[in-house]
Amino acid sequence: MNEYSCCSGEAFSAIPVKDIKRNYIIATYPEGTKSVGVVAIEDNTSVRAMLQPGNSTMDVHIKYAFEGVLFTSDDVNISTGGTIESDKPIAVLSGNMDSLIHRGDRNFQTEMLIPTDQFAQRYIVPRIANAKHIILRIVARDPFSTVYITGKNGFYKNTYKQYVNELELSNDGYFINAQRPVMVTLYTIYENSTVNPFMTLLPAVDHFSSNYVITTPTNTNYTNYVTVIISSKDNEDGLRLNGGNLLFHAVDVTPVEMFRTVYKSISVNLNTKDTSFTISHIDKNVKFGLLVYGYKYRSAYGYPGGFSLTK
Repeated sequence: MNEYSCCSGEAFSAIPVKDIKRNYIIATYPEGTKSVGVVAIEDNTSVRAMLQPGNSTMDVHIKYAFEGVLFTSDDVNISTGGTIESDKPIAVLSGNMDSLIHRGDRNFQTEMLIPTDQFAQRYIVPRIANAKHIILRIVARDPFSTVYITGKNGFYKNTYKQYVNELELSNDGYFINAQRPVMVTLYTIYENSTVNPFMTLLPAVDHFSSNYVITTPTNTNYTNYVTVIISSKDNEDGLRLNGGNLLFHAVDVTPVEMFRTVYKSISVNLNTKDTSFTISHIDKNVKFGLLVYGYKYRSAYGYPGGFSLTK
């Protein structure tokens, strides 16, 4: 989590070294300066980058572990759907250095990407506290993937090759059901244009975990939230925030239907003197997802609380 200046902040959830792999697909926003960072985990790592779908590839050699390379659209064309591959495990971050989204102010938007073998098919899109609209950008791992999005206000179907153009939706809960594995990025739009948008990866249902430790900025000017995504079958009353009942602090509860299961999107205001929080469930077998985010004048951040990634 970092505040780059008075007018730009960003955060991401770091992927543990044990879960880092060799194949990634880039996620960016069309406007602003795009960037992709690659960090080697082992010495003498060879990287092949196709930073825009259909473009020629570039080969890069990284000599030492924990060194890397940064690509920006100031020097080379970059867009969603580009690929990064390597012969050894690498960490990849992508996003924008200054994207102007829907008349908002310019903001850093960067996420640490999950490997392509961790893309998934089922996602719950939660309601984001105080946002007016959301933008979804969905990255397909395989060609000609069909994605169905359902919510209380409609049904959407998209079939595409490597990426879908931005889909702007009202700020309600949605269920994403993809024919083949995808990665989902979410951007926010606020009523007040002085509140910046933020970017976050959305955890899939398969990525849900049973326990999280999250942090918020030390800058007290931020308004901070956590939104939990949990199945109504799993007793949301058992959720705990620093040991206390999380529902006591809820400012919004929105139901989202997934097939015959109803999920709850539960938002909690985190504006306390604390900046570190533990979120768990009294039943250790219950898994749930969450997003952490916040904003202040001309700055915002957002990140997934974590991912439970498979081997």
